[in-house]
Amino acid sequence: MIVAQVIPKKKQCICIGLGWVATDLHGALCFQGSSNGRYVASVLIAEALALKSGLQQAVSIGYKDVVCLSDSRCLVGLLTENSSVIALQGLLSITSAC
Repeated sequence: MIVAQVIPKKKQCICIGLGWVATDLHGALCFQGSSNGRYVASVLIAEALALKSGLQQAVSIGYKDVVCLSDSRCLVGLLTENSSVIALQGLLSITSAC
């Protein structure tokens, strides 16, 4: 599960809170994490950042096979269909270390 929340604190600053949870096939917790940041252009980008952070943690722990779930219909569509948004292409690129 990936959670991204955009919280407008001031007119010029949008702060984000990101969270992710990984479970095994039986629902037992494998790992979880969270982070925060500033200045994202949209909720879609916040969702993409949460997904990327969760995947990076999974890779750093040693997971090789991962199934990603998200409640962001738009993000899932962009990742699974033959469409793309240029802003997400660079954001979601993962190095060859994966």
